[in-house]
Amino acid sequence: MQFWKYIRVGFLILSIILLTNGQTAVAAEQEYTYTVRLYAGNQGKLTQKGIDVNSDSAVVSAKDDHIAVSGLKYG
Repeated sequence: MQFWKYIRVGFLILSIILLTNGQTAVAAEQEYTYTVRLYAGNQGKLTQKGIDVNSDSAVVSAKDDHIAVSGLKYG
């Protein structure tokens, strides 16, 4: 009976190790991007003319009340 107890505990430990390693590998592959929104408020207007972004993935878009720069990577 003691033998089966050790087998079950061994499987439990092995499954925890495998699950933990698998989750960190998935999290490392994800790349997060950020969006920055600029609002003029009641002080004036914002236009796209003065915004330069040094990134291939970033997109600048103008809405009625704000300008959004999306697709920015950390750093």
